[in-house]
Amino acid sequence: MARAKSVYVCSECGASALQWFGTCPACGAAGTLSETIAERASGHRYAAPAPAAAPVPLAEVETRELGRMPSGIGELDRVLGGGLVEGQVALLAGDPGIGKSTLLLQCVSALKASSLYISGEESAGQIALRAQRLGLPAGRVRLLAEIQLERIVAAIEAERPQVAVIDSIQTLYSEQMQSAPGSVAQVRECAAQLTRLAKRSGTAVLLIGHVTKEGAIAGPRVLEHIVDTVLHFEGDPHSAFRLVRAIKNRFGAVNELGVFGMTEKGLRAVSNPSALFLSQHEREVAGSCVLATLEGTRPLLVEIQALVDAAHARGMKVYQDIVVNHTADVIRYRECPDSNNCPYRSRADYPYDTIGGPHGKPINIGFLGDGPRFQTAANFAHLTNPDYAYTPYIPKGEEHIKVPDWLNNPIYYHNRGNSTFTGESKTMGDFGGLVRAQRVPQIPILLQPQPEVRAHAGHPGKPECGVGGDAAFLVDDLVQPREGHAEARSMLGA
Repeated sequence: MARAKSVYVCSECGASALQWFGTCPACGAAGTLSETIAERASGHRYAAPAPAAAPVPLAEVETRELGRMPSGIGELDRVLGGGLVEGQVALLAGDPGIGKSTLLLQCVSALKASSLYISGEESAGQIALRAQRLGLPAGRVRLLAEIQLERIVAAIEAERPQVAVIDSIQTLYSEQMQSAPGSVAQVRECAAQLTRLAKRSGTAVLLIGHVTKEGAIAGPRVLEHIVDTVLHFEGDPHSAFRLVRAIKNRFGAVNELGVFGMTEKGLRAVSNPSALFLSQHEREVAGSCVLATLEGTRPLLVEIQALVDAAHARGMKVYQDIVVNHTADVIRYRECPDSNNCPYRSRADYPYDTIGGPHGKPINIGFLGDGPRFQTAANFAHLTNPDYAYTPYIPKGEEHIKVPDWLNNPIYYHNRGNSTFTGESKTMGDFGGLVRAQRVPQIPILLQPQPEVRAHAGHPGKPECGVGGDAAFLVDDLVQPREGHAEARSMLGA
């Protein structure tokens, strides 16, 4: 018997070569060529999804509203764009054991439509045991344990289900191909045939896909191009929570996020994810910082301390970059209004008490400087003119762009030009045009944490914490909550 010929197929672009190369000759991807059996050409593997038709003008094409089939799982419907669409092909990929099979088994059990669950990894008995353990209604779900593509296609055509689940695409093989299941050629062929079946019959097909150790979907990249929707199932192995994201969706948005919790009864939708990321306090606690963010159409509230606690529970250290008093990026200097690329002017050459140098017009009478001994509200009350080194101004139309409004006052900023990252300019110079604020003793609540931050960073035995204009600090009991939260909010104009 003649030995079957082999070729090397690129998993990225699908191109083939007669010998192995380190990089794909077609797309240049490195390490993507894998050996597979050369397939014999066949001219009749694909049937047209519809009768041949003549070209027609786009404006004359009849359209209809897409009907949605709710999956019965609200979080999954959110990611899909409202539910499944007739003839849709969706790929759900994720790490082993994360819950892909469980999620789709729950989905078909909750569907009001007819469904067919096809498994190439488990027997029908195993799936039935899982359904019983999870307490799932199984009246409308039909099971088929099969990995041969032609038999699967025949079963779908005979049963004509509204939804079919394939678990998983990497276990299928076609008789028309000689390579093993999971090979590039088999995955590409099986996905293409199932897609054409879905478009021809109107059955919505849900494919489960494996991922590589790097997190990419196993198989050829063309698999993601063939299907209509690509969903990623993510989760920390040490956490009970799971996330579903859409990275491609022809029938909805790709920025939605579904949140699930793994329980003894399977995956449960989390309708209020903000509760996961917020600490619960019996009363208002000063020092609590909550970030409001948006995932798709869903607002999320995240408390920094809750994230730190979660990291500590896993033995992880959390670092935070603290940019000291770095707030203004709207101030310009009249000496260089176009580029704002002004050289740094030191305190020795341009003191606070004169304009344009030691021999300039006197200003800020009574101001003693900004040294550590003079960090008082009484001293800074004499600093009223910011024109000592440059003449700062705010462009027209941006006078009130920052909130609260006092942040728009140039008197609260160093105004000495660009930093050279040496000497005093490291803490008092601008970063390429971004003006750095100086300390504001008139608002004591802003300075209140700074001594503790610096003491923590400068404590012996903490070489990982730097001290300077910018510093990275360990966020481990850095600043304890303090009273006066209401006072701080009123001072900041909140």
